[in-house]
Amino acid sequence: MDDAPVPLSALFIEDNSPRAPVEADLQNDDRFVHVEWEYEGLVDLPSFQEAILRISDTALRGKGLLSFTGRQGRHVFQLVGKRATLSSAPWDQEKGCRLILIGERNAFDATQYCAN
Repeated sequence: MDDAPVPLSALFIEDNSPRAPVEADLQNDDRFVHVEWEYEGLVDLPSFQEAILRISDTALRGKGLLSFTGRQGRHVFQLVGKRATLSSAPWDQEKGCRLILIGERNAFDATQYCAN
């Protein structure tokens, strides 16, 4: 198995999608680690859901504002443990995606999602 970092964009952006700059930033403290991810384009909803299902095994919390291909408006994403919700955002002034995932340092390897 390859241990190279897997960028979040590779988990839920289709290969034929136009690419925009992707940023991922790893933040740490004593007990928790989190990764922040930004993407100017749209993500594929089924790919996003599949990736979040895998990530939810170790992530404790996730929050985001996302834009999906084939769907109008932005969506609010919330993850607490293995429970995830996705709802329409009450505002739609911006496009693109921003996602933050948080986990315990000894269980959530956020570095695997930081490659661009």
